[in-house]
Amino acid sequence: MYALGKSFLDGKRNKKWDGDANYQFILNKITQEANTELSIDLDQEHILSLSISESNGKLNLHGLYSERNVKRVKGGCVFVIDIENMSVQTKKTHVLPKQVYEDIYGARRAERKNKKKKELKDFSIDHVLTDSKGGTYLIAEEFYITSSYVNTGATGGYSQIIYHYDDILILKFNNKGDLDWGRSILKKSDYPNYNAFLKDDQLHIILNSVKNLKEKKDGRTDVSKFWLQASALYDIEYQINGEESYNKIQDNKGNKSYSPNEGTYETDKFIMMSAGKRKRNFMTLE
Repeated sequence: MYALGKSFLDGKRNKKWDGDANYQFILNKITQEANTELSIDLDQEHILSLSISESNGKLNLHGLYSERNVKRVKGGCVFVIDIENMSVQTKKTHVLPKQVYEDIYGARRAERKNKKKKELKDFSIDHVLTDSKGGTYLIAEEFYITSSYVNTGATGGYSQIIYHYDDILILKFNNKGDLDWGRSILKKSDYPNYNAFLKDDQLHIILNSVKNLKEKKDGRTDVSKFWLQASALYDIEYQINGEESYNKIQDNKGNKSYSPNEGTYETDKFIMMSAGKRKRNFMTLE
């Protein structure tokens, strides 16, 4: 059994006064006979978390890294661990590819952001999926919280908390820890509404979006969805090379609406439950 955690060096700050990371990641290999510990030191990287996957007799620790702080993303990183010797065999970092910026910002803005290697912000890893060849898909969503003041007139007002579940970042690594491709999904939402799974080594992103997807003049597809908008359930499918297609499963009006974020993928089937508190229904995607 393996356990992975973060150990702070001095206090609980993420950064030292000189700007370096104030923590190490600690990997423990636990057996009946012993507990072997490996400290994973960082150079200039700031990493919020690492996720464990296993392929070809080695452990892979995948994460998002920044050169500024743990809330930002410059690219993806992989630590390949030799589990026999409990040592870091290789460490690789990959900056975000231009396609990630194009999917979010469009070609013109993406050119500037890619040239400057502009870091993204507020992305947290939701899924780490491994295919049959030992490749790994890392899927993260932009999440942050804001507040606004609601004026109720003579009685004053109140502060309202707003949750943002926005763009989705996808990075595909091969079994050697190299980055095959990166994509992103342009999305704005005020509630969690997506899930991800692999079927036949192809990535599927299941989410609720507006009834008719919006395609911008530059070709980007906007899958933003807010309360009170007419909605539909979609499957965004990615080929092994990263090419995407948008497939509508159903219009939700007149049908049961389902919650993909609460679904699960088991025995080659994705199962999700209907939304609401009344009689529950289930949808199975095969």
